[in-house]
Amino acid sequence: ERTLEAGQTSHFETELFDLTELLLDIEVGDAYTIALELVYGAEKLVFRYNRLEQVMTIDRTKMRQGGRGTRSFKLYVDRTLSLRIYVDHSAVEAFFQYGEEAATVAIFPEENVRPTLRVFSDVDVEQLTGVLWELEPFHYEQG
Repeated sequence: ERTLEAGQTSHFETELFDLTELLLDIEVGDAYTIALELVYGAEKLVFRYNRLEQVMTIDRTKMRQGGRGTRSFKLYVDRTLSLRIYVDHSAVEAFFQYGEEAATVAIFPEENVRPTLRVFSDVDVEQLTGVLWELEPFHYEQG
């Protein structure tokens, strides 16, 4: 378990585990655009929130393999953008605003590297808090 915390910042970065559960709350303050990037070497999967339009966009255009393009949906955020994200070797599952919206994205990074989480905003967010957990791989035993 690793605690994440940053106040009054427009950039945050941390390395994730190979298999990660991430809880993240971002108090948006005056920020209009917030981007979360899962970076795999030269590739990245981006979750971008536009507060004015109340739209979350999932952007796969910087991934080399698998489906490409973007997907957008409406998401209302009052003061805090809340995310629960599960990351493994071939998929990312994201739950937005306590499950109000959810997305599963297949990923096929070319490099076998631990992903890095990067959070950016157009101006400083009030606060970023969260927790990372390292997950164990699932083992099936026939019985």
